[in-house]
Amino acid sequence: MNNINSAFLETKANNRLNALRLLFANESLSRTEIASFLGISTAAVTSIVNEFLESGLIIQCEESVDSPNKKAGRKQSPLKINYNWKYIVCFDIHPASVNIAITNLHGKLIVEEPFTFSSNWNKKEFCSELAKECIKILWNHSIHLNQILGAGVSVIGPVNHLEGIALHPYRVFEGPVPFKELLENELPFPITVESNVCAFLQSELLYRTNIENAQNILMLKWGPGVGSATAINGHIYKGYNYQSSEIGHNHFAKGKGAKCICGRNGCLETLISEAAIIDHIKELMHSENGKDILEFSKTVGEPCSANLESYLNHPNQELREYVSKCSFDLAEVTNNAILILAPDKLVLFGDIFEHDSIVSLFTEQLVEINSTLPEQFCVKSTFRKKKKYIGSTAIAVENFLLS
Repeated sequence: MNNINSAFLETKANNRLNALRLLFANESLSRTEIASFLGISTAAVTSIVNEFLESGLIIQCEESVDSPNKKAGRKQSPLKINYNWKYIVCFDIHPASVNIAITNLHGKLIVEEPFTFSSNWNKKEFCSELAKECIKILWNHSIHLNQILGAGVSVIGPVNHLEGIALHPYRVFEGPVPFKELLENELPFPITVESNVCAFLQSELLYRTNIENAQNILMLKWGPGVGSATAINGHIYKGYNYQSSEIGHNHFAKGKGAKCICGRNGCLETLISEAAIIDHIKELMHSENGKDILEFSKTVGEPCSANLESYLNHPNQELREYVSKCSFDLAEVTNNAILILAPDKLVLFGDIFEHDSIVSLFTEQLVEINSTLPEQFCVKSTFRKKKKYIGSTAIAVENFLLS
């Protein structure tokens, strides 16, 4: 009897979580639609959603939809997530900048502020000061602690997401950083930690604005560095030592190659990262074939991240050939990953993929390499304007509401 009760409770819990996932992925659904998706009765759905209606997590829309049950002859009020039910604190940690944001459950920005930190701080001091700044922001914007569901931390490098440890936050700190433990010692709400690319992939899986019902996803980030992550059957995949797929750290250089931030030599990232492209442009502009680029720089300024798009669109033939080769090299390595992982969708994001001309170039080259790819296989992320906080929002919702 205990086994039967346990199985019943487990099934009910799974149905509750799946109902929430459906509503996060869809603007609104009727009870009948939820029942159809989950393969359960509308009575069971009513039992599930009543709890959420009482708590305020789910609300009924004012508009109604026709019931498919003709005998009933009545309309049903669609259900949707109340995205303002709780707020999420988002920490985005990179070598050059740290961003603190407060969002609702759908990643709508409430407030956002940069966090200035000292390179002399140790790991504990950094987290202590970060927590103080967070509390200050909440206080200044009259957001009470009981309104916070939790905090998501996205950080560069591999992450042990189970224990909330950044294993190698390149150029931020040397060695592992237990962000979850350190921040939970300072803040009165739970913390979850994930790598920035995996966190961004989680936002695509949760909100599904551009991937439809695809369950197997390869995410590719180009700019500032080259990163990737994989989802299999709707869940982020990690292998040994919590590593996700690493397209950017395939050895691609001829010979030993330059030193990469990962510690190895000759990685693709060392050849086609934003920094590598900018360095190449600077070198080219002072050569015989780059005089027009040098002249162009007097108008737009020295090549940097802020004006890189202007240079990427410059008509200089040698520069265009170089950019095309960078894109082709990335397409070649990405296709190898596609052949191994067989994803349903390839999602593109990152500073360099912000430029539509680059997305078009890369997509054309990928199809040239692999003509069997289906239409609409490559999609550009719709969350690029929210890149500093949408991943942190998604991992917090996933861990504190849907797990």
